[in-house]
Amino acid sequence: MIFPDDFHRRRAGAVFAAGLLLSIAALSGCTSDPIDTDPRARNTGTYPNLNIRPKGQTTQFSENERAAGTARLQAAQRAHQSQAGAPAPSDVAALKRLGQNHAQDALRVIEE
Repeated sequence: MIFPDDFHRRRAGAVFAAGLLLSIAALSGCTSDPIDTDPRARNTGTYPNLNIRPKGQTTQFSENERAAGTARLQAAQRAHQSQAGAPAPSDVAALKRLGQNHAQDALRVIEE
């Protein structure tokens, strides 16, 4: 006859053993490399010197190039703003109708 204390002790041991086996099985299946290494990266065994200013891969914009680029962007912005204007009256009416009916249509679709 198994006493309640012995039963609970055996049950706890069985649960522990099952958990241990599941943990070992889960960890044994993990074979991937945790670090995705870049083939260009190398470990020199030293800390990097952050006081050395890195060289740029390309030359920086000159002041004249910056001014020319800014002028082109501002001209494109002005051209876009002049074309935008106010919406056509038919668009305004359609948008107002959409605003009045949209909530009711959405609720109808959700409830279906």
